[in-house]
Amino acid sequence: MSHLSPLVPLLFYPAAVFAIACGCIFWINYSSKKLKRQQAAAESLEVLKSLTVSETSIEIEPLVREEIECSEIDTICENYINRWENFNPLALYNESSPVPDHFLIASNGNAADAALKWTKALEWRKNNDINQILREKQPHFDAIKSFSPHFWHGKDKFGRPVYYDLLGKINTKEGTKDGMTVDQYIRHCLFCSEFLWNIIDADIDQQMIAIMDVKGIGFQSLTGFALDVFKSQSEINSSYYPNRCFKAFIVNAPSWFSLLYPILTRALDSKTKERMTVLSTDFSELYNYIDKTQIPPQYGGSSVELGHSAEEKAIKEIVKRNNSSVQVFHAPPQ
Repeated sequence: MSHLSPLVPLLFYPAAVFAIACGCIFWINYSSKKLKRQQAAAESLEVLKSLTVSETSIEIEPLVREEIECSEIDTICENYINRWENFNPLALYNESSPVPDHFLIASNGNAADAALKWTKALEWRKNNDINQILREKQPHFDAIKSFSPHFWHGKDKFGRPVYYDLLGKINTKEGTKDGMTVDQYIRHCLFCSEFLWNIIDADIDQQMIAIMDVKGIGFQSLTGFALDVFKSQSEINSSYYPNRCFKAFIVNAPSWFSLLYPILTRALDSKTKERMTVLSTDFSELYNYIDKTQIPPQYGGSSVELGHSAEEKAIKEIVKRNNSSVQVFHAPPQ
């Protein structure tokens, strides 16, 4: 219809007008159908794309997440190692250091009593060479971790370090067959404590969360060697690391655990007892304090397995360096 001039009055060409109208209607219908077909095709393509992405994500996403998680763990581990290399204990623990708040809280606000306890703690650190324990060889580290599995693993929702102790898996018979002594075990515990309060978190008033798994525990688990260690460690914590446990959970507790509980808590101070919660196999209360991304799978979380955290990688590396013939670190200023 391009031969029709737009200057010719359409009034004199009714047939042309009718033809044009029919053509327009046909073109509109055709365009509408074509548009619908295009939209349908586009929608189908999007559906196919979404299916492809979904199927791919099922295969790739866990791998990507694992790579990201491993990268984050390595970064955190490296930061811990750097902190250890530059750690200067005398900057934190000396006679001019202010009395930490956790000593004041443990003394019920009595400043004089808190100052006395802090002075005794500083003397204890000096007499037992605690300030240098993080540079000390740990020849029994692997053996102790083997028969008494315990781990630092992530942090809670407020940045407090989290500790897991698998009490039900302690095998003191295996641990003591080669002559392991209580003093050697306690030295190991002190090394781990100093790693916590100076490397994982150097805030002198920070607290921790403890999760004690008693699955498989029996009365024999807290007799002899194990009971001696537990008593000694409880006394040390109460005297020299007071009020540093924010919350303690006993998990996987059997129905008869109430009979064992008084023995387990006998050596603990009243404040620590008040912060303890006994759980069976329902770990939901843990999630109020710790995000699932920071909890290992065996307790309903999505983080790495126990023993594979940044904290564990760092402490193993420190032990490896300490036990080697050549130790590489920056000596603190005298």
